[in-house]
Amino acid sequence: MPLILGSEEGKLNHPAGLALTKDGNLLVADKDNHRIQLFKMDGTHIMTFGCQGSEDGELNSPNHVATADDNSCLVTDTENNRIVKFDCNGKFESSFGGKGSGNGQLDRPAGIAVDPEGFIIVGDFQNHRVQIFQPDGKFYAAFGSEGDAEGEFKFPGGVALTKDGRVIVADRHNHRVQVF
Repeated sequence: MPLILGSEEGKLNHPAGLALTKDGNLLVADKDNHRIQLFKMDGTHIMTFGCQGSEDGELNSPNHVATADDNSCLVTDTENNRIVKFDCNGKFESSFGGKGSGNGQLDRPAGIAVDPEGFIIVGDFQNHRVQIFQPDGKFYAAFGSEGDAEGEFKFPGGVALTKDGRVIVADRHNHRVQVF
């Protein structure tokens, strides 16, 4: 499934994050084209959604993507410092976050994962923490702070979940992976 550089639909410019949909198709965060693309596993382009900007449904350097059990798509809209939710047809549903360091605010969100109950786990890259949001985007909890001790982060990137509900965090500048 080789995909090549370009800005036309079906071509990519700095693909960053990947996620599989329930039906086995591949979502790609096409970072420098400021959009999300959906492909069949053989590389056939299905659709594109999002475009550069900061309004509803627009993206600025989407970095990671995840799917929820309802087959919606959640995107870390990195340069807009928010999470954007699209339905399975690429239609904008909602966004939350906003630049800052308070609870529920984000500074260059990186990795994203969704648990079976719909809670959204986000690597809050520049704030050196992980935030958890309720399925409706309301702040739920946060953990971590800047540092190199256990439970601290220096630029948490990717996040993933184990089957038993533990959170795995790629702690980029500490050169480690932590499990909570």
